[in-house]
Amino acid sequence: MAALQRGDYTMAMRLIRPLAEQGNAGAQTDLGVIYDTGLGVPQDYAQAVVWYHKAADQGDAGALRPPSSMRFSWPRATAATIFPA
Repeated sequence: MAALQRGDYTMAMRLIRPLAEQGNAGAQTDLGVIYDTGLGVPQDYAQAVVWYHKAADQGDAGALRPPSSMRFSWPRATAATIFPA
């Protein structure tokens, strides 16, 4: 998503959240990643898990991973590494 790649996290949240709330599994995973890594929002592992679970329940394989709080030696992600062009 271009907004994330530009670092415009406010716009990214405006675009992603409604899609996630409407049940879009990819947007739910993206929202999980945003909360998991703290991209433009306070890092919130509980919210990350909520959104990862919603996406995983729909079969989104990208959501089938533990949040950062449960990983060992996982580097802090950036928008460019999570959402490549």
